[in-house]
Amino acid sequence: METPGHDPERPTAGEGDWLGRVRAFDWSSTPLGPLPTWPHALRTALQVHETEIDHLRRLQGLSTRLVRADEDEAALLQEIVAAAVAITNADRGELRLMREDGMSLGLIASHGFEGNFDAFLGTVGTAAVANEAARTARRVMVDDVANASSIDADTRAALLRSDVRALQASPLLARDGQVLGAITTYHHAGVPGERDLLLLDLLSRQAADWIERSRAADRLEHSQR
Repeated sequence: METPGHDPERPTAGEGDWLGRVRAFDWSSTPLGPLPTWPHALRTALQVHETEIDHLRRLQGLSTRLVRADEDEAALLQEIVAAAVAITNADRGELRLMREDGMSLGLIASHGFEGNFDAFLGTVGTAAVANEAARTARRVMVDDVANASSIDADTRAALLRSDVRALQASPLLARDGQVLGAITTYHHAGVPGERDLLLLDLLSRQAADWIERSRAADRLEHSQR
């Protein structure tokens, strides 16, 4: 049933790419004037909304893949790290999972380190930061690599050469509180803001649930052999 006066081909309020329509609209005949001449704060707010929607769409797409049984595990791990890098506006990132000994983390997937040896050296030294996040089950933030006492001199030099000025490590927690691993992101422009960290927490929850399901399926398959 159609609503009188409603064009069925035209998206209603809240539907479709409303930000795209905002950009496509000719604002020159309005008091605001052409979009490029809008106040900087207004244009920045529009860009922030566009970025947030892109991030939410990415998380939604990833969540769909994480519940499917036919997805490639290695590809999903890479996508989890790539998503963490994107939503926190990072330059690089890595995912470490708890080893069988339950005492340390092993590097499983990374993103953004291709061809950057200094950045790679930095990840070796910052494993301690990820391990600390896993040990305490809390996020660890390093907002100033140059003056961080938790990072040794060689690691600090390697990170600074690769233009890393800040980093954070967030634990992956099972539903029962068990630590499954940690996601670390590396930044040249400071640690992520609150909104980005909220999205990262959502991603971490999705990733942890998938890891738990995957391991449970592996245990079941092993027990049936």
